[in-house]
Amino acid sequence: MTYQLSASYCSRYNKSKPPLPYFPGQEFCIHSHTPSSPATCEIVLSYEGHRERETMHSVDRCILHPPLPGLTGKSTIRLKVVEPIRIGDQHSAQLVTVHMINKTLDISDSISTDKYLVAKLYDPLYFDYEQDDVNSFHYTDLAYSHETAAYRLLYPLEGTIISRYYESFTLELPIPNKRISRSIRLILIEKVPGISMQHLNSINYT
Repeated sequence: MTYQLSASYCSRYNKSKPPLPYFPGQEFCIHSHTPSSPATCEIVLSYEGHRERETMHSVDRCILHPPLPGLTGKSTIRLKVVEPIRIGDQHSAQLVTVHMINKTLDISDSISTDKYLVAKLYDPLYFDYEQDDVNSFHYTDLAYSHETAAYRLLYPLEGTIISRYYESFTLELPIPNKRISRSIRLILIEKVPGISMQHLNSINYT
């Protein structure tokens, strides 16, 4: 069942979200994270979710709906954002080029400071859900858990027809003007030089 959609709380009351944190030079400490089994939750926005989106600030909704727990490990990596690939509102995930500053000894040697990686962050705060009937929190849970499962299953193909996968992590991101943080799930994958498939024109290859 679908419901009549209207603007979110931030749009209706001209309230801004926190500044986008994924900018060049920003550093993050991420922890290893094993996700739950691939999520099977309903991603269509319920009537209650629709009303909540109209009446509650997006940040407060993120606090109310944290990602699925999984298992957070003790291994850590400190990353620095090098450049954006695809960031901001109207995207299902935030993509940035990063490089590793340091890591704990138990992190694989395949992740080194002399290579750039792609961090894919499943952040529901900047999910493209304005005038949409998708539950952004369920969607990001589903996307993260399914993509990590797919990479594990396709391990034999890494470095050939798919990018190398450098495991899954979680980030505790401080919330401006609040004494709490919110959890962001992410994966690290190989950075492959070239043109994004979104920008390819099939006419050029026929």
